[in-house]
Amino acid sequence: MELPRQFKNHDFRFLLVKGKSKQPIEEWKKKENHLLHNDGRLLRHLENNGNIGILGGYGGLVVIDCDRIELEDALKESLPETFMEKSAKGTHFFYICKDIDYYQSLDIQEVGGIVTHFGEVRADREHQTVVAPSIHPTDVPYIPINDVDIVHISFDMLVQAIRPFLHPQVNWDEEHTTLQQKERRTVLIPLEQIIPTTTYRQISNGEFQGPHPTHGSTTGLNFCFNIEKQLWHCFRHNCGGTGIHLLAMLEGRLQCGAQMDAILLLEMIRIAKDKYGINLIPSRGLFRPFEDYGIPEPVTFLWDKYIPSRGICVIAGYTGVGKSLVSEEFISAICNGRSLFHNFPLNTDNRPVILIDMENDHATLYERLNKMGGLPPRKLYTYNFDENFDMEDPSCIQELMDLVNEIDPCLVIFDTLRRTYSGDENDSKVINNVFKTALGPISKHRCVMVLAHYRKKSNNPKAEQVDDLSNIRGTGDITGIASSVIALFQNYDKSITIRSDKVRCAPKPDDTITVKIVTDEENKTLKVLYAGTSENLLPERDNVEKKVMEIIIHNFPREVFTKKNLAILVENQKICKPRRLTSALKELVRMQHLFDISHGKYQVNEVQVKVDDFTEVAEDDDD
Repeated sequence: MELPRQFKNHDFRFLLVKGKSKQPIEEWKKKENHLLHNDGRLLRHLENNGNIGILGGYGGLVVIDCDRIELEDALKESLPETFMEKSAKGTHFFYICKDIDYYQSLDIQEVGGIVTHFGEVRADREHQTVVAPSIHPTDVPYIPINDVDIVHISFDMLVQAIRPFLHPQVNWDEEHTTLQQKERRTVLIPLEQIIPTTTYRQISNGEFQGPHPTHGSTTGLNFCFNIEKQLWHCFRHNCGGTGIHLLAMLEGRLQCGAQMDAILLLEMIRIAKDKYGINLIPSRGLFRPFEDYGIPEPVTFLWDKYIPSRGICVIAGYTGVGKSLVSEEFISAICNGRSLFHNFPLNTDNRPVILIDMENDHATLYERLNKMGGLPPRKLYTYNFDENFDMEDPSCIQELMDLVNEIDPCLVIFDTLRRTYSGDENDSKVINNVFKTALGPISKHRCVMVLAHYRKKSNNPKAEQVDDLSNIRGTGDITGIASSVIALFQNYDKSITIRSDKVRCAPKPDDTITVKIVTDEENKTLKVLYAGTSENLLPERDNVEKKVMEIIIHNFPREVFTKKNLAILVENQKICKPRRLTSALKELVRMQHLFDISHGKYQVNEVQVKVDDFTEVAEDDDD
């Protein structure tokens, strides 16, 4: 008696078994009794008509013992051909898969507690399989069926093949989540109205199993559906869907596993109504005569001309420009019933404010608001400083909505918008989802949401104050959805320029105002005061290069100078800030007025530059 060649693998291990029995002779748990195929004890045992058992798990060996024809057919259909042997009760399939190391009984439990056993998966080094050339206790020999190698398979291939024989067969909650990620349509057709449940085996409450209704099944078990979850699953193609997908397959319009486009969806909705009498989309009354909408309410403003009383306002500026400070000025003015920037009246109806502050800690906010005049009780509600507010977390949004409904605020501030969600701000789908699911419900309330947000970084100083919404960071949907947009700029003297870039349903104010920050360290006060209207700073900024060049010619007409030395002179004359000086130098180099020597060192190009050109300009400016 000789082992089949497929078992002569130095990674495999065998046990000595009594003749015409399945009982191991020696203590099988001891590794010294796990023998190689060429071990003398094993060979002598075979010569004496003893049986042998092979252990799964060694060398990645997986033995599937099939007791029913359905499991055999499933393995033959789903997995590549491999070495098999006939046993007295069924068939042994041998595979190599190094990603599995456990034992699995393959059973299906039907309604009423009836369990059907289909076979076993042995890959754990603790379960043996009696193999050829052994003899079954019924005197039936184990006989190899085919002379092919033991095939290698992946774990996913194995699981997919045996999945119809596991209970539960389908994780319906996971299936629903996967389907929602692929198909965002919510049109449902009852499965029980297009597929007869009586022709399928009921394996649990609401869950049925049988052959696929369109491409069939060799095992009769490759299709599951759940009428409570209204989902189905095909084991052959490892896919699933809803009733509308199944209807498309039954009508021959969709392959199993394919996705449905909008045109096919509309066609299936029509077939469901005409053929099955199912009206999937009842009228929602989306259209009606324009005059039925009546006369809209007039637009009212929280801050006249700048911020409407409802909707979304974006306050945009660079890092450090004063977005948080301006937001805190709104809070202080509203809560204390005074005018904004100590000049502009606010229409608040004495209602409170909600602040979601992801920029500052409690101590910083407390200190600033106290310096601004303190707060009366029950006027400001803040998010827990020890937690993170996430607009994509339904629990956060629900708590915020509950608070909005309870206290009826006039203003909700998010500082900053970018820190309240984790998605890509340049992805319009992400932004639309945030605005729809999080901000949409709040926007229906009679309050305005102020979103502190960033402007794009730019090396072009002339673009910094251009009236252009595209300079705001992220997708254009942010400004597109907003009712108003306010831009903030910090001036050389640390004052802040405030400009309205957008106001929906009302004329945009022409005035660009300036506010200054006045601090009194002795009395520990801080005020943000209106300093008057200011002209657009762009004309002044157009002359920065000329003013910088005048300083260079006056102080460094021929010698090499450093940016550091120049910056001191520019700062003393308050020409521009260091960031603006960098771009001015780049522009002067581009115009060939300066040579860029290296590492922040420059020199005047005497061939290109004449001192008179700049002195004349200076005299004209004085006039």
